[in-house]
Amino acid sequence: MPWFYSLLQLNCKLEKKIVPNRCIQVQFTLIRIMPAPCSRCAGNEKVLLNRPECCVALDGKPCTVCTEDNELQKEIKELEISIEKLRIKRRARRTVMNESHDQLTDKVPPEIASQIFIQYASPRVPPNRNSLLILGAVCPEWRRLAWATPELWSSLFIEFRGSRSKHHDNLPQLVNEWLERSATLPLTITFITNFVWNFGDDIYHEISTTLNKHSARWHEIYFSLPARHLHLLCGSGQGNIVRQLVLVPSTYPNEHDPSDVFPPFSMKYKPSPTQLTLGIPLKSVDILRDNLSIASVKNVSIDECIELIRRSPLLEVLRLSGMPSLPLLAHSRFPMQEFLVLTFAHWSRISRRRR
Repeated sequence: MPWFYSLLQLNCKLEKKIVPNRCIQVQFTLIRIMPAPCSRCAGNEKVLLNRPECCVALDGKPCTVCTEDNELQKEIKELEISIEKLRIKRRARRTVMNESHDQLTDKVPPEIASQIFIQYASPRVPPNRNSLLILGAVCPEWRRLAWATPELWSSLFIEFRGSRSKHHDNLPQLVNEWLERSATLPLTITFITNFVWNFGDDIYHEISTTLNKHSARWHEIYFSLPARHLHLLCGSGQGNIVRQLVLVPSTYPNEHDPSDVFPPFSMKYKPSPTQLTLGIPLKSVDILRDNLSIASVKNVSIDECIELIRRSPLLEVLRLSGMPSLPLLAHSRFPMQEFLVLTFAHWSRISRRRR
Protein backbone atom coordinates (compact mmCIF):
# COMPACT_ATOMS: atom_id res chain seq x y z
CA MET A 1 0.00 0.00 0.00
CA PRO A 2 1.78 3.20 -1.15
CA TRP A 3 0.17 5.47 1.43
CA PHE A 4 1.37 3.17 4.23
CA TYR A 5 4.97 3.36 3.00
CA SER A 6 4.61 7.14 2.84
CA LEU A 7 3.67 7.12 6.50
CA LEU A 8 6.71 4.96 7.26
CA GLN A 9 8.95 7.41 5.48
CA LEU A 10 7.32 10.32 7.30
CA ASN A 11 7.84 8.58 10.62
CA CYS A 12 11.48 7.79 9.77
CA LYS A 13 12.17 11.45 9.12
CA LEU A 14 10.56 12.48 12.38
CA GLU A 15 12.16 9.82 14.60
CA LYS A 16 15.45 9.50 12.72
CA LYS A 17 15.05 5.73 12.93
CA ILE A 18 12.61 2.99 11.89
CA VAL A 19 10.33 1.79 14.67
CA PRO A 20 7.56 -0.38 13.08
CA ASN A 21 5.19 -0.38 16.04
CA ARG A 22 5.51 3.37 16.38
CA CYS A 23 4.82 3.73 12.67
CA ILE A 24 1.59 1.73 12.96
CA GLN A 25 0.49 3.93 15.84
CA VAL A 26 1.16 6.98 13.69
CA GLN A 27 -1.05 5.45 11.01
CA PHE A 28 -4.04 5.15 13.35
CA THR A 29 -3.44 8.59 14.79
CA LEU A 30 -3.57 10.16 11.35
CA ILE A 31 -6.84 8.35 10.54
CA ARG A 32 -8.43 9.81 13.66
CA ILE A 33 -7.63 13.40 12.71
CA MET A 34 -10.84 15.38 11.96
CA PRO A 35 -10.51 18.27 9.49
CA ALA A 36 -11.90 21.64 10.51
CA PRO A 37 -15.32 22.29 8.91
CA CYS A 38 -15.46 24.74 6.05
CA SER A 39 -17.73 27.77 5.97
CA ARG A 40 -20.42 25.72 4.18
CA CYS A 41 -20.44 22.88 6.72
CA ALA A 42 -19.93 24.99 9.84
CA GLY A 43 -23.65 25.70 10.21
CA ASN A 44 -24.81 22.23 9.16
CA GLU A 45 -25.51 20.15 12.25
CA LYS A 46 -25.78 16.91 10.27
CA VAL A 47 -22.30 17.34 8.84
CA LEU A 48 -20.80 18.11 12.23
CA LEU A 49 -22.44 15.05 13.79
CA ASN A 50 -20.88 12.64 11.30
CA ARG A 51 -18.60 10.36 13.27
CA PRO A 52 -15.19 9.28 11.90
CA GLU A 53 -14.54 5.61 11.36
CA CYS A 54 -13.35 3.74 14.43
CA CYS A 55 -9.85 2.39 14.37
CA VAL A 56 -9.00 -1.29 14.72
CA ALA A 57 -5.90 -2.11 16.72
CA LEU A 58 -3.76 -5.19 16.25
CA ASP A 59 -5.83 -7.16 18.76
CA GLY A 60 -9.03 -6.51 16.75
CA LYS A 61 -10.49 -4.03 19.22
CA PRO A 62 -10.70 -0.22 18.95
CA CYS A 63 -8.45 2.00 20.98
CA THR A 64 -9.52 3.50 24.32
CA VAL A 65 -10.67 6.79 22.78
CA CYS A 66 -12.81 5.07 20.15
CA THR A 67 -14.31 2.76 22.77
CA GLU A 68 -15.33 5.74 24.89
CA ASP A 69 -16.82 7.42 21.81
CA ASN A 70 -18.90 4.31 21.01
CA GLU A 71 -20.25 4.23 24.56
CA LEU A 72 -21.21 7.89 24.37
CA GLN A 73 -22.95 7.30 21.06
CA LYS A 74 -25.00 4.47 22.58
CA GLU A 75 -26.02 6.70 25.48
CA ILE A 76 -27.08 9.43 23.05
CA LYS A 77 -29.30 7.00 21.09
CA GLU A 78 -30.88 5.71 24.31
CA LEU A 79 -31.62 9.26 25.44
CA GLU A 80 -33.10 10.16 22.02
CA ILE A 81 -35.41 7.15 22.22
CA SER A 82 -36.46 8.12 25.73
CA ILE A 83 -37.11 11.73 24.67
CA GLU A 84 -39.27 10.59 21.74
CA LYS A 85 -41.30 8.34 24.04
CA LEU A 86 -41.84 11.29 26.40
CA ARG A 87 -42.95 13.49 23.50
CA ILE A 88 -45.49 10.89 22.38
CA LYS A 89 -46.76 10.56 25.93
CA ARG A 90 -46.99 14.32 26.30
CA ARG A 91 -48.94 14.73 23.05
CA ALA A 92 -51.45 12.14 24.25
CA ARG A 93 -51.71 13.91 27.60
CA ARG A 94 -52.28 17.28 25.94
CA THR A 95 -55.08 15.78 23.87
CA VAL A 96 -56.77 14.70 27.09
CA MET A 97 -56.17 18.17 28.54
CA ASN A 98 -57.83 19.82 25.53
CA GLU A 99 -60.83 17.51 25.80
CA SER A 100 -61.16 18.18 29.53
CA HIS A 101 -60.97 21.96 29.17
CA ASP A 102 -62.88 22.33 25.87
CA GLN A 103 -65.14 25.35 26.17
CA LEU A 104 -66.44 25.14 22.61
CA THR A 105 -67.92 21.79 21.61
CA ASP A 106 -69.33 21.09 25.09
CA LYS A 107 -71.26 24.36 25.31
CA VAL A 108 -71.87 25.42 21.69
CA PRO A 109 -73.98 23.56 19.10
CA PRO A 110 -71.97 22.12 16.18
CA GLU A 111 -73.59 24.51 13.70
CA ILE A 112 -72.38 27.55 15.62
CA ALA A 113 -68.97 26.01 16.27
CA SER A 114 -68.60 25.42 12.53
CA GLN A 115 -69.34 29.07 11.84
CA ILE A 116 -66.70 30.05 14.37
CA PHE A 117 -64.19 27.89 12.53
CA ILE A 118 -65.19 29.46 9.20
CA GLN A 119 -64.76 32.97 10.58
CA TYR A 120 -61.38 31.97 11.97
CA ALA A 121 -60.15 30.79 8.58
CA SER A 122 -61.80 33.24 6.15
CA PRO A 123 -59.87 36.49 6.84
CA ARG A 124 -56.51 34.95 6.03
CA VAL A 125 -55.16 36.15 2.66
CA PRO A 126 -53.49 34.15 1.31
CA PRO A 127 -55.08 31.32 3.29
CA ASN A 128 -52.69 29.54 5.61
CA ARG A 129 -52.88 25.80 5.07
CA ASN A 130 -51.48 25.10 8.53
CA SER A 131 -54.11 27.23 10.27
CA LEU A 132 -56.85 24.78 9.26
CA LEU A 133 -54.79 21.74 10.11
CA ILE A 134 -54.16 23.19 13.56
CA LEU A 135 -57.89 23.05 14.20
CA GLY A 136 -57.78 19.31 13.73
CA ALA A 137 -54.73 18.95 15.97
CA VAL A 138 -56.42 20.33 19.09
CA CYS A 139 -58.48 17.27 19.96
CA PRO A 140 -60.60 14.56 18.26
CA GLU A 141 -63.81 16.57 18.72
CA TRP A 142 -62.39 19.61 16.97
CA ARG A 143 -60.96 17.43 14.24
CA ARG A 144 -64.29 15.73 13.54
CA LEU A 145 -66.02 19.10 13.46
CA ALA A 146 -63.45 20.76 11.20
CA TRP A 147 -63.25 17.79 8.82
CA ALA A 148 -67.07 17.83 8.53
CA THR A 149 -67.25 21.56 7.60
CA PRO A 150 -66.85 21.75 3.80
CA GLU A 151 -66.71 25.57 3.77
CA LEU A 152 -63.30 25.41 5.43
CA TRP A 153 -61.85 23.44 2.55
CA SER A 154 -63.36 25.16 -0.50
CA SER A 155 -60.24 27.34 -0.98
CA LEU A 156 -56.89 25.74 -1.67
CA PHE A 157 -53.60 27.64 -1.81
CA ILE A 158 -50.48 25.77 -3.02
CA GLU A 159 -47.15 27.53 -3.28
CA PHE A 160 -43.68 26.13 -3.90
CA ARG A 161 -40.90 28.04 -2.20
CA GLY A 162 -37.24 27.28 -1.70
CA SER A 163 -35.87 23.83 -2.37
CA ARG A 164 -37.83 20.63 -2.39
CA SER A 165 -38.01 18.80 0.93
CA LYS A 166 -39.59 15.63 2.30
CA HIS A 167 -42.72 17.64 3.17
CA HIS A 168 -43.44 18.17 -0.54
CA ASP A 169 -43.60 14.40 -1.06
CA ASN A 170 -46.75 14.28 1.11
CA LEU A 171 -48.32 17.25 -0.66
CA PRO A 172 -50.32 15.28 -3.30
CA GLN A 173 -52.00 13.22 -0.58
CA LEU A 174 -52.73 16.35 1.47
CA VAL A 175 -54.28 18.06 -1.57
CA ASN A 176 -56.49 15.04 -2.25
CA GLU A 177 -57.73 14.87 1.35
CA TRP A 178 -58.30 18.63 1.38
CA LEU A 179 -60.48 18.57 -1.72
CA GLU A 180 -62.40 15.53 -0.52
CA ARG A 181 -63.42 17.44 2.61
CA SER A 182 -64.82 20.27 0.48
CA ALA A 183 -67.68 17.95 -0.56
CA THR A 184 -69.53 19.49 -3.55
CA LEU A 185 -68.79 23.18 -2.98
CA PRO A 186 -67.32 25.39 -5.75
CA LEU A 187 -63.54 25.59 -5.47
CA THR A 188 -61.11 28.49 -5.42
CA ILE A 189 -57.67 27.12 -6.28
CA THR A 190 -54.32 28.92 -6.33
CA PHE A 191 -51.30 26.98 -7.52
CA ILE A 192 -48.10 29.01 -7.89
CA THR A 193 -44.38 28.38 -8.00
CA ASN A 194 -41.55 30.78 -7.29
CA PHE A 195 -38.41 28.62 -7.43
CA VAL A 196 -39.12 26.08 -10.13
CA TRP A 197 -35.63 24.73 -10.67
CA ASN A 198 -35.64 22.95 -7.30
CA PHE A 199 -38.67 20.75 -7.97
CA GLY A 200 -39.02 17.66 -10.12
CA ASP A 201 -41.67 17.25 -12.78
CA ASP A 202 -43.26 14.34 -10.92
CA ILE A 203 -44.83 16.49 -8.23
CA TYR A 204 -46.54 18.69 -10.86
CA HIS A 205 -48.01 15.60 -12.51
CA GLU A 206 -49.30 14.20 -9.22
CA ILE A 207 -50.92 17.43 -8.03
CA SER A 208 -52.38 18.19 -11.48
CA THR A 209 -53.92 14.72 -11.62
CA THR A 210 -55.60 15.30 -8.26
CA LEU A 211 -56.85 18.76 -9.22
CA ASN A 212 -58.23 17.48 -12.53
CA LYS A 213 -60.46 15.00 -10.69
CA HIS A 214 -62.30 17.96 -9.12
CA SER A 215 -62.33 20.24 -12.18
CA ALA A 216 -66.14 20.13 -12.37
CA ARG A 217 -66.13 22.34 -9.25
CA TRP A 218 -63.41 24.81 -10.32
CA HIS A 219 -64.87 28.27 -9.87
CA GLU A 220 -61.94 30.65 -9.46
CA ILE A 221 -58.52 29.36 -10.46
CA TYR A 222 -55.13 31.03 -10.44
CA PHE A 223 -52.28 29.06 -11.99
CA SER A 224 -48.73 30.44 -12.06
CA LEU A 225 -46.54 27.51 -13.05
CA PRO A 226 -43.70 26.88 -15.47
CA ALA A 227 -45.08 27.21 -18.99
CA ARG A 228 -44.37 23.56 -19.79
CA HIS A 229 -46.65 22.40 -16.95
CA LEU A 230 -49.76 24.53 -17.53
CA HIS A 231 -51.18 22.06 -20.06
CA LEU A 232 -51.30 19.37 -17.34
CA LEU A 233 -54.31 21.13 -15.81
CA CYS A 234 -56.70 19.87 -18.46
CA GLY A 235 -59.62 19.01 -16.16
CA SER A 236 -62.07 16.25 -16.90
CA GLY A 237 -65.06 15.78 -19.17
CA GLN A 238 -67.61 16.37 -16.40
CA GLY A 239 -68.17 20.03 -17.27
CA ASN A 240 -67.03 23.01 -15.22
CA ILE A 241 -68.24 26.24 -13.64
CA VAL A 242 -65.07 28.32 -14.12
CA ARG A 243 -65.83 32.04 -13.77
CA GLN A 244 -62.37 33.47 -13.16
CA LEU A 245 -59.33 32.10 -14.97
CA VAL A 246 -55.77 33.36 -14.39
CA LEU A 247 -52.88 31.79 -16.31
CA VAL A 248 -49.51 33.42 -15.64
CA PRO A 249 -46.38 31.33 -16.26
CA SER A 250 -43.66 31.52 -13.62
CA THR A 251 -41.06 30.76 -16.30
CA TYR A 252 -41.17 31.34 -20.03
CA PRO A 253 -39.88 29.15 -22.86
CA ASN A 254 -36.37 29.72 -24.16
CA GLU A 255 -36.72 32.16 -27.02
CA HIS A 256 -33.49 30.85 -28.57
CA ASP A 257 -34.83 27.30 -28.71
CA PRO A 258 -37.50 26.90 -31.45
CA SER A 259 -38.68 23.61 -29.93
CA ASP A 260 -39.36 25.23 -26.55
CA VAL A 261 -42.82 26.75 -27.04
CA PHE A 262 -45.98 27.33 -25.02
CA PRO A 263 -48.05 24.13 -24.91
CA PRO A 264 -51.73 24.92 -25.51
CA PHE A 265 -53.94 25.22 -22.44
CA SER A 266 -57.01 23.23 -23.32
CA MET A 267 -59.48 21.65 -20.92
CA LYS A 268 -61.48 18.56 -21.85
CA TYR A 269 -64.61 20.61 -21.25
CA LYS A 270 -64.11 24.18 -22.51
CA PRO A 271 -64.48 26.77 -19.75
CA SER A 272 -66.50 29.93 -20.30
CA PRO A 273 -65.10 32.43 -17.78
CA THR A 274 -66.40 35.91 -17.11
CA GLN A 275 -62.94 37.16 -16.06
CA LEU A 276 -59.71 36.25 -17.82
CA THR A 277 -56.08 37.14 -17.06
CA LEU A 278 -53.37 35.83 -19.36
CA GLY A 279 -49.59 35.95 -19.27
CA ILE A 280 -49.33 33.43 -22.12
CA PRO A 281 -50.17 33.94 -25.79
CA LEU A 282 -53.86 34.31 -26.47
CA LYS A 283 -53.69 31.73 -29.24
CA SER A 284 -52.45 29.14 -26.72
CA VAL A 285 -55.68 29.25 -24.69
CA ASP A 286 -58.74 27.33 -25.82
CA ILE A 287 -61.80 28.79 -24.06
CA LEU A 288 -65.31 30.01 -24.84
CA ARG A 289 -65.62 33.81 -24.84
CA ASP A 290 -69.38 34.16 -24.90
CA ASN A 291 -69.55 35.24 -21.24
CA LEU A 292 -66.27 37.12 -21.02
CA SER A 293 -66.74 40.59 -19.52
CA ILE A 294 -63.29 41.48 -18.13
CA ALA A 295 -60.02 40.49 -19.79
CA SER A 296 -56.39 41.29 -19.11
CA VAL A 297 -53.89 40.13 -21.72
CA LYS A 298 -50.19 40.66 -22.36
CA ASN A 299 -48.07 40.95 -25.49
CA VAL A 300 -50.88 40.48 -28.02
CA SER A 301 -50.80 41.74 -31.55
CA ILE A 302 -53.30 44.23 -32.95
CA ASP A 303 -55.03 41.50 -34.94
CA GLU A 304 -55.36 39.30 -31.84
CA CYS A 305 -56.74 42.20 -29.85
CA ILE A 306 -59.36 42.99 -32.48
CA GLU A 307 -60.29 39.31 -32.76
CA LEU A 308 -60.69 39.06 -28.98
CA ILE A 309 -63.06 42.02 -28.95
CA ARG A 310 -65.12 40.70 -31.86
CA ARG A 311 -65.52 37.23 -30.34
CA SER A 312 -66.48 38.55 -26.89
CA PRO A 313 -69.93 40.15 -27.19
CA LEU A 314 -70.21 40.85 -23.43
CA LEU A 315 -66.73 42.31 -23.03
CA GLU A 316 -66.75 45.51 -20.97
CA VAL A 317 -63.16 45.98 -19.79
CA LEU A 318 -59.99 45.05 -21.67
CA ARG A 319 -56.58 45.66 -20.13
CA LEU A 320 -53.58 45.46 -22.42
CA SER A 321 -49.92 45.41 -21.46
CA GLY A 322 -46.69 45.01 -23.38
CA MET A 323 -48.13 46.62 -26.51
CA PRO A 324 -47.02 49.58 -28.62
CA SER A 325 -49.18 52.65 -29.06
CA LEU A 326 -52.35 51.70 -30.92
CA PRO A 327 -53.90 54.89 -32.31
CA LEU A 328 -55.91 53.01 -34.91
CA LEU A 329 -57.50 50.72 -32.36
CA ALA A 330 -59.25 53.55 -30.58
CA HIS A 331 -60.98 54.60 -33.81
CA SER A 332 -62.00 51.12 -34.95
CA ARG A 333 -65.61 50.01 -35.04
CA PHE A 334 -66.53 46.76 -33.30
CA PRO A 335 -69.83 44.91 -32.82
CA MET A 336 -69.60 45.49 -29.08
CA GLN A 337 -71.96 45.98 -26.15
CA GLU A 338 -73.08 49.25 -24.58
CA PHE A 339 -69.52 50.38 -23.89
CA LEU A 340 -65.96 49.09 -23.79
CA VAL A 341 -63.06 50.43 -21.73
CA LEU A 342 -59.55 49.82 -23.03
CA THR A 343 -56.67 50.27 -20.61
CA PHE A 344 -53.08 50.34 -21.81
CA ALA A 345 -50.17 49.91 -19.46
CA HIS A 346 -48.20 53.19 -19.40
CA TRP A 347 -50.79 54.74 -21.71
CA SER A 348 -53.91 56.79 -21.10
CA ARG A 349 -57.34 55.16 -20.85
CA ILE A 350 -59.44 55.07 -23.98
CA SER A 351 -63.21 54.80 -23.75
CA ARG A 352 -65.35 53.88 -26.73
CA ARG A 353 -69.09 54.22 -26.64
CA ARG A 354 -71.30 52.96 -29.40
CA ARG A 355 -73.63 55.54 -30.88
